[in-house]
Amino acid sequence: MRHDTATGILREQHRLILRVVDAFQVAIADPAAPVDTGRMEGFIRFFRLFTDSCHHGSEEDVLFTTMEEHGLAAAGGPLEAMREEHRYGRSLVRTMADAIPAIGAGDAAARAAFTADAATYIGFIRAHIAREDDGLFELADNHIEGPACARLCDAYEDVCQRRFEGMSLSALERLAAELIEAHTAPSSAPHR
Repeated sequence: MRHDTATGILREQHRLILRVVDAFQVAIADPAAPVDTGRMEGFIRFFRLFTDSCHHGSEEDVLFTTMEEHGLAAAGGPLEAMREEHRYGRSLVRTMADAIPAIGAGDAAARAAFTADAATYIGFIRAHIAREDDGLFELADNHIEGPACARLCDAYEDVCQRRFEGMSLSALERLAAELIEAHTAPSSAPHR
């Protein structure tokens, strides 16, 4: 789908990620409730494959490279900071994934650690998205226009056509819809 700005597709993906994060927050909210490890694996799969492989892949492989070609320094600035934040998010997701088998075996310490890491991830990803939307993406939208913007949108589409551990983008979007539907608080309002 073609967009009028360099970051339109990425901003749409941010909205979906935030909706899944909202559902994740609901899913982990009650420390006394039994943990559905299958559902937690679904959230982790979404964060690994959609948020990181697809979305952050589009940012790092396409947007950041294009911004560098348009004169933004790769080191010591916002691009380096965003890449570092992506690495941090990956490490949190990996740690949560590693805890799920122990949670399934009834390990209370693993559950507590998972819940703490989940809360950290939720706060982190919301702040990360806000920094990108209100800072880096504004910069990109102001500097990448016309034919360069069209090429960028085509390149995003190429990334989105990849398979992520056998899952297509549409399969990941269906997973997101299932997670959101299963864990939406009745009175919850979107964050953005």
